[in-house]
Amino acid sequence: MAASVVAAHPPMPYTPSVMDVEAQVIKETKSIMTQAQMLYCGMVLVVEIFLMWFYDQVPGGQAEATQAYIVANLMLACLWPQSKQTDQQQSGPVAGSRQVNTGSASPPKARTFFLDNVKVFCTVLVLIHHITIGFGGNGTLDWAIKIGNFKNSAFARYSIILLAFDQSFFMCLLFFIGGIFLPSSFKRKGAPGFIRERVKRFGWPVVVTFFVAMPFFRSVWGSVLVGGSWSLYTQAHWGVCWFLISLIVLSLAFAIVPWSSVKVAFPSTFTLIIAGVTLGILQGFTNAYKYNATWVGIQPASIGAMPVDLAFFAAGCIAKENGWLDAISNLAAKEYWLVRGTSLVAFTAAVSYLLVARPNLGWVDCADPNAEAHLAGSKFAPHLPSNLLEEILLGAVGGVLSTTLSVSVLHFFALHFNSQGWLAKLMSEAQYGVYVLQTFIIPFVMWTFIMILEAAGHKLEFVYCSGAPVSSTDISQGLIVGGWLYTITLVNLILWPLAHFFRKLPGVRDIL
Repeated sequence: MAASVVAAHPPMPYTPSVMDVEAQVIKETKSIMTQAQMLYCGMVLVVEIFLMWFYDQVPGGQAEATQAYIVANLMLACLWPQSKQTDQQQSGPVAGSRQVNTGSASPPKARTFFLDNVKVFCTVLVLIHHITIGFGGNGTLDWAIKIGNFKNSAFARYSIILLAFDQSFFMCLLFFIGGIFLPSSFKRKGAPGFIRERVKRFGWPVVVTFFVAMPFFRSVWGSVLVGGSWSLYTQAHWGVCWFLISLIVLSLAFAIVPWSSVKVAFPSTFTLIIAGVTLGILQGFTNAYKYNATWVGIQPASIGAMPVDLAFFAAGCIAKENGWLDAISNLAAKEYWLVRGTSLVAFTAAVSYLLVARPNLGWVDCADPNAEAHLAGSKFAPHLPSNLLEEILLGAVGGVLSTTLSVSVLHFFALHFNSQGWLAKLMSEAQYGVYVLQTFIIPFVMWTFIMILEAAGHKLEFVYCSGAPVSSTDISQGLIVGGWLYTITLVNLILWPLAHFFRKLPGVRDIL
C-alpha cells in the first residue's frame, strides 16, 4: 500500500510583538554622544576651570587676555571629536564649487615660488626688526629684553632707517600672502572644515604662548636680569602671536562673507598712490587717538599698521582670482620704475622727518612705568590730539610707502627669485615655525651677549619697564652694533634649523 503523502503547508508569517519592536528600537537607538565625545566634555570642564584659575591668578594685559580666551574657547569648539560620517560631510567642497581632482597632484606653478621667497625674506626682516628694537631701536617688546636704552644713542637714532623701511611693508605682505590661498582652501574644505583647520593651526601657538611659554619665560628673564622672586614677573602675553590672532579673526570673517568672487583689475600706479594716501590718513587717526584694535590684535603705529594690514589681507583674498600675481610679474618697465621711484621718495621723506623731529624715538622712559594708570581717574573731555595733523601727514606718506614698496618687493622677487632650490624650500617650510619660535630664541641669544659683556667687565643694570627687562646703562656704540650683529647671526643660525626639525615632531607638522 502506498504511503500517504501529507501536503506541506507554508509557514505562517511571523508578526513581531510590541515588546519585540520596542527592544529593536532600543537596540538601534544611538547614544547622543560617542564615548570619545563624552570624555572630551569632561576634559572641557577641566580646561574651563583652569582658564578661570588662570584669569584670576596670572596677570596679563586685558586686550591680550580677551583675545587669548576667545581663541582658547574657539579651539575647544573646533577640537570637538567628529564622527567619521559627519567629518566627511562637513569637509567636502562648498555647494556650487567645482570638485577638485585628487587623482594626481599637479606640480606647483613656477610663478608661486616667489611668494614663498617673499615670506622667508619678510620673516628674516621681522627677526632683524625685533632684534633692532632690543638694542635700543624704536618700540618695546613685552616678550623680550632691551639694552642700550639711553638718550642720544646713535644706533637707536639711525636704526629708524631700517625700522621704517621694513615696518612699511613686511607685515603688509605677510597679510597679503596670507589671504591669497584662502579662497581655494575654503572651496576645497567647505566652511566647517576651513574654520576648524584655521583655528587649530593658528590657535595652538597662541594658546601655548599665552598660557604656558610667556608666563614661564617672563618669570625667568625678570628674576635673572632684574632680580627678586620669579613670581613678581609672571605675566601672560601673546608675544608675536598677535598676527596669528588677526589671521583667525580675518579667516572667520572670510568664511562668513567669502568675497573672492569680486572682480577687480590690478590697480595702476596712480591708484596705488591714492589708496596709500587714503589708508595712511586713516592710519594717522588711529595712531593719534592711540586706537588699539584689540578685536583684531593690531596695535597702532605711524607706518604700516591696522588699516594697511587689513586692506592688504582683503587684496590678497581677491588677488589670485583676478590675475594680480601675473599682473605684478608682468609690470612694464615704465610702471615698475615709477612704483620704485615713488616708494623711494616716500621713504626719504618719512625717514628724514623721523630723524629730525624724533631723534630719541627709540628711548623708553622707565622713570614712571605705571604712568598709564593715572588715566583711570580722568574725566570725559572731548578734544583733538595735539599731534593729529602730524600723524595724518606722516601716515599719508607712510601709506604711499606701504603700497608702492610692497608692489616693488613683489615684482622684484617675481622677476629675480621665482625659483626654489633645496635651501629655499627648507626655509619656506620652516618660515611659520621661525616666526613663532623667535619669542623664545631672541631673548636667549641676547642674554648670552649680556653674559659676554659682564665677563668682559661691562655690568648692565636692569629695571622692569613696559613689561620687560630694560637696561639704560650707557655702553659704547661699538658694543651695541657688535651685539646687534652677533644676535642677528646667532638667532638665524639657531632658529631656521630648529624650526625645520621641530616641525618633524608628531602632531607638530600640521600646525607649524
